[in-house]
Amino acid sequence: MYRILLVEKSNVVSDLLENLFEDQLLIKSFSDIDEALKSIEDINPELVILTDEMDENELLNFCQTLRQRYSLVLPVLMIVNFYSSINTEQFKNSGVNFIVKPFSREEFKEKVEYFLFQEKLTKVNVSSIEESENELINKFRPYIKQEVQTEIYSIFKQLLEGMEQNRVKERVVNQ
Repeated sequence: MYRILLVEKSNVVSDLLENLFEDQLLIKSFSDIDEALKSIEDINPELVILTDEMDENELLNFCQTLRQRYSLVLPVLMIVNFYSSINTEQFKNSGVNFIVKPFSREEFKEKVEYFLFQEKLTKVNVSSIEESENELINKFRPYIKQEVQTEIYSIFKQLLEGMEQNRVKERVVNQ
């Protein structure tokens, strides 16, 4: 069962997800951004979905905090209205993907499936990566200042953890 963290004021998106995916998803919905951020470690979602019903600055801070504290690889999908005044460029810099309303049920389902079942669509074969994060750091060590090494180590570790999660998902899907 895939876990989705959903931030919305109404239940429209959660109802749509439940109708489209029936018992395939565990949806944790929050109307308060701070509560969603506090709960992210407990939920450990495979996808975060946001709606533009919230304040733009709060949403942007949520996305930036999510990337800084928790994960660089966790997919974030924002649902925006066609006439929304949200500055999408700021969100793209935080790795946020978008779907614009109005959209069809099929289009929404395909977008969510893309992020949940991404390991099937990716061209990178995780099993072909043989180097550990320490080996990667050692290759780049002569070119990196000491202050940056710790940060890059953390990034490589998150990337490898994400790829390992994808490998586990692939095994589960193939069984």
